[in-house]
Amino acid sequence: MLQHPEPALLLVIKPSLHLRTLVLLIHALAIGASLANDLSLVFKSALIIGTCLQGWITLKHLQHNQFTIKYTDSIGWQISNEHDLVAIEILNSTVITPFAIFLHYKKNSLSSIKITRRKHSRLILDDALADEDFRRLIVKLKITHIK
Repeated sequence: MLQHPEPALLLVIKPSLHLRTLVLLIHALAIGASLANDLSLVFKSALIIGTCLQGWITLKHLQHNQFTIKYTDSIGWQISNEHDLVAIEILNSTVITPFAIFLHYKKNSLSSIKITRRKHSRLILDDALADEDFRRLIVKLKITHIK
């Protein structure tokens, strides 16, 4: 019996609105705690300014946090690195839940002197993909790598 190869999985992970909302809520709570503490006005102001600045930088980063993930039977898993796809190895520490995937991986890139094997992680929330695509990604991760 001939086995038909499955089509390649190619998904563009968009910025998550849920993640941006959570970051905004956490920073608002931190600002509230800064206002409620018993520090002097100078320290309160520094905490509030620092929290606002860090929140703004984080939200700007999350606004443009889009990447592509691809799986083919012949090459395996790949993830976008700027404009190119780089081969990766999915680690067993990857966590899959119905609402989020905590993707842990190592890049399999060769440099002229040594192999680069630094660990990386990506958070993929369910609203970053269409429902069907998120389900397909979970199934493909479970079938191909997660033990």
